[in-house]
Amino acid sequence: MRFTSRPVRTLQACAKVRAFQSFAFGLCLLSTAFSLSVLAQTGDTFPSLLTETLSGSEIEIPQSLQGRYALLGFAQTKAAEGDLRSWQLPLHRKFVQKAGFMDQSFDLQLYFIPVFTGLQKASKTKIVKELKKNNEKEVEEHLLIYSGARGDLELLKMSDKKKPYFYLLDAQGLIVWSGVGAFRQKHLDEIEALLLED
Repeated sequence: MRFTSRPVRTLQACAKVRAFQSFAFGLCLLSTAFSLSVLAQTGDTFPSLLTETLSGSEIEIPQSLQGRYALLGFAQTKAAEGDLRSWQLPLHRKFVQKAGFMDQSFDLQLYFIPVFTGLQKASKTKIVKELKKNNEKEVEEHLLIYSGARGDLELLKMSDKKKPYFYLLDAQGLIVWSGVGAFRQKHLDEIEALLLED
């Protein structure tokens, strides 16, 4: 019995390894599919959106941004606010304060854009007042408001309203990178690499 138990255990172990490999492969496929869905818009022209500053001045994007790279972050609901805020400090340090080594070489327009569509439009005035009250002038300059038609956003495929979406546009208004969710250093590294390529 001692001699037969070992092969049986070995077979059982192999079966477990194969099962784990199959499971891991499945996760890999899901991860790849998710990444592709997030980046599906890469290479497309960013749709024309009419936004406004906190003071009420209209800015049409991407038309008014062309000639320079731009990073746009959209939040569609209050639930997305936390993840959006996780981006603010690292992006502000690198692209506004330019505090790090070589950061002076980056010429990037940075905007965070709360979205108000449908019934949310009713709360727009109140939220804008809060944004003016709670943010310094330097931060206000990087805030835009979108309150247009929901249909104009469809090309961006922002399917999860609980998460923020980010889009990096080149000087011609083409989407060269997109991401979703909370800040990750990997995202910033990818953005930086694309800017350095130009």
